[in-house]
Amino acid sequence: MVEVTNQDLVKETEKRLGSTRKGWVDEIPLVLWGLRTTPKRGTNETPFSLVYGSETVLPTELQVSTCRVSNLGTENNDENLRINLDILDERREIAVIRATSYRQKVESYYNKRVRKSTFKPGDYVLRLNSQSKEEEKGKRSRGKTM
Repeated sequence: MVEVTNQDLVKETEKRLGSTRKGWVDEIPLVLWGLRTTPKRGTNETPFSLVYGSETVLPTELQVSTCRVSNLGTENNDENLRINLDILDERREIAVIRATSYRQKVESYYNKRVRKSTFKPGDYVLRLNSQSKEEEKGKRSRGKTM
């Protein structure tokens, strides 16, 4: 999971930087914010909402008044946060069920295209992979043929 997250982080940072490839340190917090506040396909939830139990308020919504921010009252906010925390476990369970369902759909899609092969003891099999190649021994002989 860490490698996938790092790969997403690098990919999104490269998109923001374009061809300049400078100033990537300044872009990381923005990219992380974007990754944390974007709903994931498998769960239909944002990672932020699964951790904290509430949706995020974007910084631009605080600068430019939107309906969501203007209708938010501080007296109701505490009560709404308590309600969100009460149902957080349920939301997480629903997200696990959705993720499992999504994985099963992806697996069945993949398995439709796989052709099954059965072998019996004694059948000849052609193996084409790097593990079946015989490598030369020794430091100097690797990668070079004389």
